[in-house]
Amino acid sequence: MIAVPTTTVDVLRGTVMTEFGDVVEADTVEIAGVPASIVEQRQQPYEPKGAQDRIVRVFKGRLPHGTGVQKGDRLRDGAGTVYVVDNVYLQANPWWKPDQAVDLSITT
Repeated sequence: MIAVPTTTVDVLRGTVMTEFGDVVEADTVEIAGVPASIVEQRQQPYEPKGAQDRIVRVFKGRLPHGTGVQKGDRLRDGAGTVYVVDNVYLQANPWWKPDQAVDLSITT
């Protein structure tokens, strides 16, 4: 991993059906103990119509190359915070294997 890990995460994947027929996320651990770098960043979206400044909190993550995280997976860090994977990026590089970058949303 090129980025400095800030935590270890468990990759949660899958859904289950409740007794009432609702589909909810399962806490099935697909991959456990993956080193990850998760940082909070601020973005200021451009809105030509409005004159209000907005600052949006976003979370970016990096995982080792070949981890296999997919869009829609959830990452649970050591503190118990769960993030949803919004996008997955894997940049091509002919000299080394880059980290798997992900956009994250925090859940409650």
